[in-house]
This record gives sequence, structure tokens and C-alpha cells, in this order.
Amino acid sequence: MISPIAPAIASVLLASVLLQGAPSSVENPQEGAAVDIEILDRHPETSDRPVPPSATPSLEPVPDRRGEAGSGSSTLPPGAVLAASSWITALATVVLAVLTGVLAFFTWRLYSQAAQPQVVANLEPSKWSFIHLDLHVKNTGTATAFDIRVAFDPPLPRAKNVNEPPSTDAPSPDFEPPLSQLSLLKPGQAISSFQCAAAHALNNSYAVTVTWSRRPSSVRREKLEYVLNLAGIANLERLGEESPEVQTAKELRSIREKWEPIARGSKRLRVDSYSSLDRARERAKQEEIWEGQRAAREAEQPQAVASREEN
Repeated sequence: MISPIAPAIASVLLASVLLQGAPSSVENPQEGAAVDIEILDRHPETSDRPVPPSATPSLEPVPDRRGEAGSGSSTLPPGAVLAASSWITALATVVLAVLTGVLAFFTWRLYSQAAQPQVVANLEPSKWSFIHLDLHVKNTGTATAFDIRVAFDPPLPRAKNVNEPPSTDAPSPDFEPPLSQLSLLKPGQAISSFQCAAAHALNNSYAVTVTWSRRPSSVRREKLEYVLNLAGIANLERLGEESPEVQTAKELRSIREKWEPIARGSKRLRVDSYSSLDRARERAKQEEIWEGQRAAREAEQPQAVASREEN
């Protein structure tokens, strides 16, 4: 942006210098010629002397000889100065219009670069099962992406269990892989789907091709191609669950599984219940224990008294 602006600024500065340096003359609006007034300096000691005619003030117009040869100065006519100022004003207006256009162009370009969608597809470990993979399609850009299409080469396996071999059959024409075509994704929006067991995809590399449009009815499509290699997460380990929400959900699931047979009546619970009869029996047992302790203390008292008398 500096190269087109610098000449324009230099032109405006040159125009202002020309306007300030243009010569001007003070002219008599009635006669059209410069007027020189000579005033005689009369001193007090010479006030009684007669004044010669040549010493009287002269109000006669003096011819303008500044245009003669050897005078060293020249004066531009008023029409030339006015025309020059008009041309300079017009030039400054044109330069200002050009600069405004340049500013508008770069502003639009900055906006178009800032508001741009970016769609990526990736395989990540499932948060519910560490040994399974989920397919994630996310818009990481700052604008909405339309008519999104995702393709993997070779196609992703479709095995759900670790012990189940992955499907090697070619997909039928009517089969559409999950998340292979989406209508739109807003900025920051992501959609995920379970894909396969991790053991069937960790040792492979996939060429991913993602295409999308910036407008719903746009014919121009943007394309992103990259290689997805899952060998980097083959030895990944995790301590505990991925998030507290998953841990809470698993604990609630365990409680539900344990309570379900009880709710159906197929499993009985051991319950200790107490009635008034049970409380009476417990009170009788406690009184019996107390009576035995009291009798033992009374039997020990005579023996203690006899031992003290002997000592």
C-alpha cells in the first residue's frame, strides 16, 4: 500500500508549496499601476527655509518597471494564478479519489481473507471407548461452508468390533459413507460419527479430499487435500476417563444395571427390620446383662473388705 500512496502525498505537498510561493503584487484598483509616495522629512531647524518644488510630496503614479529587463522580479497575472490553483485542486481531488479506491480495495480484500471457511476431517478415539474411532468433520474457519463433500482413499473400514474383520467388499452404488456429504457447517461447528474399531485403521494412511462452497448456489468450489496417518496415536494411553461427564454417565449406568433385576423382582434384598417385640426382647437382654454385672460387683465387695482387714 505504500507504493501507490507515496507519489500521491508528494503531489499534494508540491501543490501546497506552489500555492504558498506564488508572487503577489499590491496594485492600485483604480489606476492599475503601483503608487510610490515620497515624503519629505522636515527638520525644525530648516522649517523657515523655502521648500523647493522638488521636495514636495509627489502623488503622481510611477510607472511599473518590474517587468523590464534587469529588474530581477516578475509578477504572474491574476488569471494565471487562479488557473494554476484550479488545476492543483483538481489534481488533489483526483489523487484523493484514487487513494479512496485503493483503501476500499484493500479493505474488501482483508474482509475476504478474514471470512473464509476451512473444513477438515479426522479420525479420533471415541470418548466412550478408547479402542474405537470416531469420524469428525469440523469447520475451523470463520465463515459458513456449504455443500461439503468428504472422501477417503482407500475407503475407511466399517468393522464395529475388534474381533470382527474389516469389510473388504467394495461399497455398493447406493451406499453412502457417514458424513460424506453435508449441507452446511457453521464456523466452529463439528459433527462426529462412530466409524470402526481402532485396530483396523491405525496402521493405514488415507488420502483425504474435502471440498466445499462459500455460497449455497456457487459453482466455484474450494478443495483441501492431505494425508491422514494414524500411526501417531497407535501407542496412545489414557489415565481415567476423558471428561467428568463420561465418568458420571458410566457410574449412573452401573447403578441402573444393578437396580434393574431388583425392580423386576428377580433378585431379593436382605433387609433388617425392627418391631416393638424386637425392641422388648433387646431391652430384656440388656437388663439381664446389667443384672449380671451388678451381682458380680456385689460378690467382689466382701472379698475386698476381707483382704483389707488382713493387711
